[in-house]
Amino acid sequence: MKKQLLLVSILVACVLLLDQGIKIWIKTSFMPDESKAVFGEWFRLYYIENQGMAFGTTFGASSWAKLGLSVFRVVAIVGIGIYFFRLLKKGVRTELLIAIGLIFAGATGNLIDSMFYDFVFPYDPCNAFNHLPG
Repeated sequence: MKKQLLLVSILVACVLLLDQGIKIWIKTSFMPDESKAVFGEWFRLYYIENQGMAFGTTFGASSWAKLGLSVFRVVAIVGIGIYFFRLLKKGVRTELLIAIGLIFAGATGNLIDSMFYDFVFPYDPCNAFNHLPG
Protein backbone atom coordinates (compact mmCIF):
# COMPACT_ATOMS: atom_id res chain seq x y z
CA MET A 1 0.00 0.00 0.00
CA LYS A 2 2.77 2.48 0.89
CA LYS A 3 4.65 1.48 -2.25
CA GLN A 4 1.57 2.14 -4.39
CA LEU A 5 1.00 5.51 -2.72
CA LEU A 6 4.62 6.53 -3.29
CA LEU A 7 4.53 5.43 -6.93
CA VAL A 8 1.30 7.29 -7.72
CA SER A 9 2.42 10.38 -5.77
CA ILE A 10 5.65 10.58 -7.77
CA LEU A 11 3.73 10.04 -11.01
CA VAL A 12 1.20 12.78 -10.16
CA ALA A 13 4.01 15.22 -9.26
CA CYS A 14 5.89 14.44 -12.49
CA VAL A 15 2.75 14.82 -14.62
CA LEU A 16 1.91 18.15 -12.96
CA LEU A 17 5.46 19.46 -13.46
CA LEU A 18 5.52 18.33 -17.08
CA ASP A 19 2.03 19.74 -17.71
CA GLN A 20 2.83 23.14 -16.22
CA GLY A 21 6.27 23.25 -17.85
CA ILE A 22 4.82 22.60 -21.31
CA LYS A 23 2.11 25.21 -20.76
CA ILE A 24 4.64 27.83 -19.63
CA TRP A 25 6.83 27.04 -22.63
CA ILE A 26 3.89 27.34 -25.03
CA LYS A 27 2.60 30.54 -23.40
CA THR A 28 6.04 32.17 -23.66
CA SER A 29 7.08 30.76 -27.07
CA PHE A 30 3.88 30.73 -29.16
CA MET A 31 1.61 33.45 -30.47
CA PRO A 32 -2.14 32.92 -29.92
CA ASP A 33 -3.55 30.31 -32.35
CA GLU A 34 -0.03 29.38 -33.50
CA SER A 35 0.95 25.74 -33.96
CA LYS A 36 4.31 24.01 -34.25
CA ALA A 37 5.13 20.56 -35.57
CA VAL A 38 6.65 18.21 -33.00
CA PHE A 39 6.79 14.96 -35.00
CA GLY A 40 6.28 16.24 -38.53
CA GLU A 41 2.64 16.79 -39.40
CA TRP A 42 1.67 13.74 -37.35
CA PHE A 43 1.81 15.61 -34.01
CA ARG A 44 1.46 19.37 -33.62
CA LEU A 45 1.16 21.61 -30.55
CA TYR A 46 -1.41 24.40 -30.73
CA TYR A 47 -1.69 27.47 -28.52
CA ILE A 48 -5.39 27.68 -27.73
CA GLU A 49 -6.81 29.20 -24.56
CA ASN A 50 -9.96 27.69 -23.08
CA GLN A 51 -11.51 29.89 -20.42
CA GLY A 52 -14.28 27.46 -19.56
CA MET A 53 -14.36 23.74 -19.02
CA ALA A 54 -14.52 20.79 -21.42
CA PHE A 55 -14.89 21.84 -25.07
CA GLY A 56 -15.03 25.52 -24.06
CA THR A 57 -18.31 25.17 -22.18
CA THR A 58 -18.86 28.06 -19.78
CA PHE A 59 -21.45 29.19 -17.26
CA GLY A 60 -21.13 32.74 -18.58
CA ALA A 61 -18.49 35.43 -18.23
CA SER A 62 -19.46 36.73 -14.81
CA SER A 63 -17.27 36.48 -11.74
CA TRP A 64 -19.94 34.34 -10.09
CA ALA A 65 -19.70 31.83 -12.95
CA LYS A 66 -15.90 31.68 -12.63
CA LEU A 67 -16.18 31.31 -8.87
CA GLY A 68 -18.73 28.50 -9.31
CA LEU A 69 -16.49 26.70 -11.79
CA SER A 70 -13.51 27.06 -9.43
CA VAL A 71 -15.52 25.67 -6.52
CA PHE A 72 -16.63 22.77 -8.74
CA ARG A 73 -12.99 22.05 -9.63
CA VAL A 74 -11.93 22.02 -5.97
CA VAL A 75 -14.84 19.74 -5.02
CA ALA A 76 -13.94 17.40 -7.91
CA ILE A 77 -10.30 17.23 -6.81
CA VAL A 78 -11.29 16.48 -3.21
CA GLY A 79 -13.74 13.83 -4.41
CA ILE A 80 -11.13 12.18 -6.62
CA GLY A 81 -8.66 12.21 -3.71
CA ILE A 82 -11.17 10.60 -1.35
CA TYR A 83 -12.01 7.96 -3.96
CA PHE A 84 -8.30 7.29 -4.50
CA PHE A 85 -7.64 6.68 -0.80
CA ARG A 86 -10.69 4.42 -0.49
CA LEU A 87 -9.41 2.34 -3.39
CA LEU A 88 -5.93 2.30 -1.85
CA LYS A 89 -7.33 0.94 1.43
CA LYS A 90 -9.23 -1.77 -0.47
CA GLY A 91 -5.96 -2.96 -1.98
CA VAL A 92 -6.95 -2.55 -5.64
CA ARG A 93 -4.49 -3.07 -8.46
CA THR A 94 -1.79 -0.49 -9.00
CA GLU A 95 -2.97 0.15 -12.58
CA LEU A 96 -6.33 1.45 -11.32
CA LEU A 97 -4.61 3.70 -8.80
CA ILE A 98 -2.37 5.06 -11.55
CA ALA A 99 -5.42 5.82 -13.71
CA ILE A 100 -7.16 7.65 -10.85
CA GLY A 101 -3.89 9.46 -10.08
CA LEU A 102 -3.64 10.68 -13.68
CA ILE A 103 -7.23 11.97 -13.52
CA PHE A 104 -6.33 13.72 -10.25
CA ALA A 105 -3.25 15.28 -11.86
CA GLY A 106 -5.33 16.52 -14.81
CA ALA A 107 -7.97 18.04 -12.56
CA THR A 108 -5.32 19.69 -10.40
CA GLY A 109 -3.56 21.02 -13.49
CA ASN A 110 -6.85 22.55 -14.66
CA LEU A 111 -7.32 24.24 -11.30
CA ILE A 112 -3.78 25.63 -11.41
CA ASP A 113 -4.37 26.91 -14.95
CA SER A 114 -7.61 28.62 -14.04
CA MET A 115 -6.05 30.29 -11.02
CA PHE A 116 -2.82 31.51 -12.63
CA TYR A 117 -3.65 31.96 -16.31
CA ASP A 118 -7.37 32.72 -16.41
CA PHE A 119 -7.68 35.27 -13.61
CA VAL A 120 -10.30 33.20 -11.83
CA PHE A 121 -11.26 36.08 -9.56
CA PRO A 122 -11.04 39.33 -11.58
CA TYR A 123 -12.92 40.87 -8.69
CA ASP A 124 -14.32 39.36 -5.56
CA PRO A 125 -18.12 39.68 -5.37
CA CYS A 126 -18.01 39.07 -1.61
CA ASN A 127 -15.13 41.53 -0.98
CA ALA A 128 -13.35 38.81 0.98
CA PHE A 129 -10.09 38.98 -0.99
CA ASN A 130 -9.98 42.64 -2.05
CA HIS A 131 -7.18 43.35 0.42
CA LEU A 132 -4.77 41.13 -1.54
CA PRO A 133 -2.40 42.81 -4.02
CA GLY A 134 -2.98 42.29 -7.73
